[in-house]
Amino acid sequence: MGDLLKKKIRGLKIGITSSILLALGSAPVIANPVYINFEPGSSGQGSIGSGLNCSGNCPTLSTQFSRRGNGSMKSVVNRLTSETMYRTEASHKISMDVNHGENTEEYWFGFSIYVPSPYPTLNQYTYEIFFQLHHSRPADMSKSDFPSLSPPLQLSLRPGSSTGGDIQLVLRGTDEPLAKQSKKTEYAQFRGNIAKYSTNKWVDFVVNTKFDSGSKGMTQIWVDGNLVFKYTGRNYYSGHGEAYPKFGMYNGWRTRNLNNEPVVQRTIFHDEYRAAWGKEGSYDAVAPGR
Repeated sequence: MGDLLKKKIRGLKIGITSSILLALGSAPVIANPVYINFEPGSSGQGSIGSGLNCSGNCPTLSTQFSRRGNGSMKSVVNRLTSETMYRTEASHKISMDVNHGENTEEYWFGFSIYVPSPYPTLNQYTYEIFFQLHHSRPADMSKSDFPSLSPPLQLSLRPGSSTGGDIQLVLRGTDEPLAKQSKKTEYAQFRGNIAKYSTNKWVDFVVNTKFDSGSKGMTQIWVDGNLVFKYTGRNYYSGHGEAYPKFGMYNGWRTRNLNNEPVVQRTIFHDEYRAAWGKEGSYDAVAPGR
């Protein structure tokens, strides 16, 4: 038998096997609930955690601070030296169900952040997002045609001094098909401060949401065990694909040289990341420290 024919048969076998496995649902199943505690050296976690990918610069595992155990995830953005001057995040592609109204599944996320002091205010304000639920393009749309929008849900730091400040929440959504964002139209349904933070201490978060571009959306947020936000209504983009969480540090720096801005670096730590959905989802399933 000729080598070319052997290769064709071998390729056919591989193709058939792959098709059978795909039909049987051999793709990795994501555990529900998810728990990642960022312990350095723990098996199966990869560089920053099992199931997490880098977005921009890669966060690192650190033993400098810990909410529980011995480690946490450290995110550093330096606009002068970081390869990506504005983003060091972990991306968790869990494919959140969206836009099915009453039938949309609920999702729960828990995590803790530690903001080391000093964390000074900026002379030139920019957003500083430490957790977001992002949208994705529809399956039948090319990347070049996809109208990229700001996150449907974002939690940001708003420093008031070098030792503390506000936690800001922004919720976005629209029923306009494949809307395109501009500076004048960003589809914010809510924008405001929902809690305070202090440096040099862990702050615990629980986020519960159901994404819908109509009236059936829902979002609740707890900070340090206290329910600080409750909302019902539009909180996603019509026609867009699945959502997924990202966390770390993502800010508005888009140029390395900023006149009259002495702050060049931001550092933040995350720990006790949990995610749960459907019947497995609840406050107790994801609350930090459990």
